[in-house]
Amino acid sequence: MLTVEKLFLATLKHRDALSPVSGLLDQALVAAAITDLHETGAVKFGPWDRAEPGQQDDPKVSVVLADHSDLGPLQPTLDALDPYTDQQLSSLVGRSKLNPVPAVGRDLADRDAVLEHTKKIGASTFEEQGDAADEVRSRLATILSGGGSAEASDRFVLGVLEALNAAAVVLGNEPGLEAWTTAEFSSRINDTVGHLPGVYVIRKKADSIPNLFSKSRLA
Repeated sequence: MLTVEKLFLATLKHRDALSPVSGLLDQALVAAAITDLHETGAVKFGPWDRAEPGQQDDPKVSVVLADHSDLGPLQPTLDALDPYTDQQLSSLVGRSKLNPVPAVGRDLADRDAVLEHTKKIGASTFEEQGDAADEVRSRLATILSGGGSAEASDRFVLGVLEALNAAAVVLGNEPGLEAWTTAEFSSRINDTVGHLPGVYVIRKKADSIPNLFSKSRLA
């Protein structure tokens, strides 16, 4: 499952509770889609003249492959990204044209993972359907409990939840995690995530708006 799909599904039914950080969550979804595009080889992170390019915090994003038959719901984000090639990740995540939700939501609806509600005016909305979202949250909870190994996509979603201080909101009702405090979530996630440019960018953006979080910090 794509990183952006996991983040979308994990947080979908909690969007109301996450409304104080909805703008940052939207940016995280863009970052997730770009991360997926990087994994497919459709974009690259650069510049590549550093000793450890994989450790770059805020890399430039360059489109390598403008069209790819296997990109599925990522193709609209790649199409929109092409004019912005060679810009830094932190500047790209705030661009609404790169919003992956419509394509990702429709693709998940086609797979019966979500239900799409179309509107005459405005974008479609989505709600959980079936077990897909529960399975994503259950997997994340299992990883935090030490019962499974984390893929890069899992680490990305957990890192974003920690950056937004939203792990307890999204995962606090999962078996075995009900009594965890925000500090316990944060400690365990930080031990798991490691370095991911998309997570780093979202965390920096969250930390740069302390007034917002002093009023709406989630727990």
